[in-house]
Amino acid sequence: MRTFRTILLLVLVTGSAAVTVLKGHKNSCPRQDLNCSVKFSNCMDPGWLKVHDYTPNAPEELQARVVTMTDGSGRQQAVLQAQWTIKDDGSISYLNATELHLLTISTGRNDCLRYSFKDKLSMRDQSWKKWSITSEVLVLQPGQDYKVSVFNIPKPEEGHSFYDVSTRVRVPDCGAAEMKNTQFCIETGSQWQPNISMSPTADSSLLVSFTPDLNCYRYEVFVTCGREVQVAQVLQNGNQDLNASFLLSRWPRSCCEFNVQVKPICPLCQSDCPRRHQSGDFCGMGMKLF
Repeated sequence: MRTFRTILLLVLVTGSAAVTVLKGHKNSCPRQDLNCSVKFSNCMDPGWLKVHDYTPNAPEELQARVVTMTDGSGRQQAVLQAQWTIKDDGSISYLNATELHLLTISTGRNDCLRYSFKDKLSMRDQSWKKWSITSEVLVLQPGQDYKVSVFNIPKPEEGHSFYDVSTRVRVPDCGAAEMKNTQFCIETGSQWQPNISMSPTADSSLLVSFTPDLNCYRYEVFVTCGREVQVAQVLQNGNQDLNASFLLSRWPRSCCEFNVQVKPICPLCQSDCPRRHQSGDFCGMGMKLF
């Protein structure tokens, strides 16, 4: 049972940090003057088993940054913008493809976007500049770190000279202004305003009320006074405010200041969603709790 839970947790973590292709993006070459096909994969390539006597040089001048773009559904996404060039030497005649490789640091997940050329490339493009490739289709997750690498295909045999260029990018988390309106951040509660309130009731209970986020289906409410903590689980019930009740008799009679944490359980972040906090000093307000 423990093994199953571990596997399930790994699946959830890996899935939540998955790299995807921007919805609505046409699966075509990034340049009109190139004839190529595009394939998104997990980087497992049976072509690795083939031996090549001649291979292209490594790409160069890799630049990578994170931008926000609108997908085909009108939602904002954090997208990797990567640009690199192909060396203008004789090895270009052996170039079959160029591949963008992303390693998600937190999970070890590998994702690749390969541009396979249907025609042999000339030494330079029609403007007599080095061939430059720009990719703006891979959707990243806010708060994650990635290693970005580019390989030219076919790769040299193992032990030969280096054949890639790489850099690292960090996507700002949902606390950054530029990320708050992305789909991931919205669906993990970045815009959630719970309006948490606390009030004693006639039956010597503490009532905690808050407004739910429509993207989150379950909540855990933690109330602390001193070292004593009580926890309650609350389920989403539409647009109505949610309530959780706690017995005051379980805390020492000297308790005055109560701290509340509301932890949402959302599909994208599961048990790692950001919490909201509120505190109240009832004794200072002249209220009698017990």
